[in-house]
Amino acid sequence: MATLLEQLRQYTKVVADSGDMNSIRRYRPQDSTTNPSLITAAAEMPAYHPIVDEVLRNAKQEARHPINWSPPSPSSPSPSLW
Repeated sequence: MATLLEQLRQYTKVVADSGDMNSIRRYRPQDSTTNPSLITAAAEMPAYHPIVDEVLRNAKQEARHPINWSPPSPSSPSPSLW
């Protein structure tokens, strides 16, 4: 007999609302949404500490050697995005 999740997949799109990558891998949703509080909760999980540490190291390195970037001019195609 099919699991409830398998049955649901027959009738609807399964979407994950989580920052937990292991859950996303496990349930294999067709799409996912998230918000900052979910990302924060996932970042605090011990399993993700190595990822957070790497991101922080990269950010510190970037701060010491920033990319030469400037915002687009007001005449750019999508100024509302900036």
